Amino acid sequence: METQYNISLKYQLDREAMIRFQLMVHCHMNGLMVMREKKKNSYMHKVSFADIDCMTLIGMKGPSDLLEICKELVSYGVFATVGSVRNAVYRLEEKKLLCKKWGEKGSGRKIVSLNPDLKIGTQGGTLLEIKCYAPQEA
Repeated sequence: METQYNISLKYQLDREAMIRFQLMVHCHMNGLMVMREKKKNSYMHKVSFADIDCMTLIGMKGPSDLLEICKELVSYGVFATVGSVRNAVYRLEEKKLLCKKWGEKGSGRKIVSLNPDLKIGTQGGTLLEIKCYAPQEA
């Protein structure tokens, strides 16, 4: 018979930390986080910490102009160039973590946001409850 250990942890996080934590948990549970694997090409197609920073900023701001997000991430030193941010946004959109759409008619601007299917709580007052179970190995 297995012994089950119940661990209950409670933390109060600010809004930015809560968004970042939810994104990291989602990516980890879906095999998207960069781990310390030494297999050839194991880091390809994974979400980097810079990508997490990018998604966190987008989650904080809500749907935002892509160019403004790019400039802000470059000014924070998360990415070196606007082009590298655009590449990251493209990769994250392919992984269905971000959504891009055209802004108002005639503006020629793209709006980027977190994919609503992720169900990431981005407003204050978010209570996050996660339950995991790892069976004991024989």
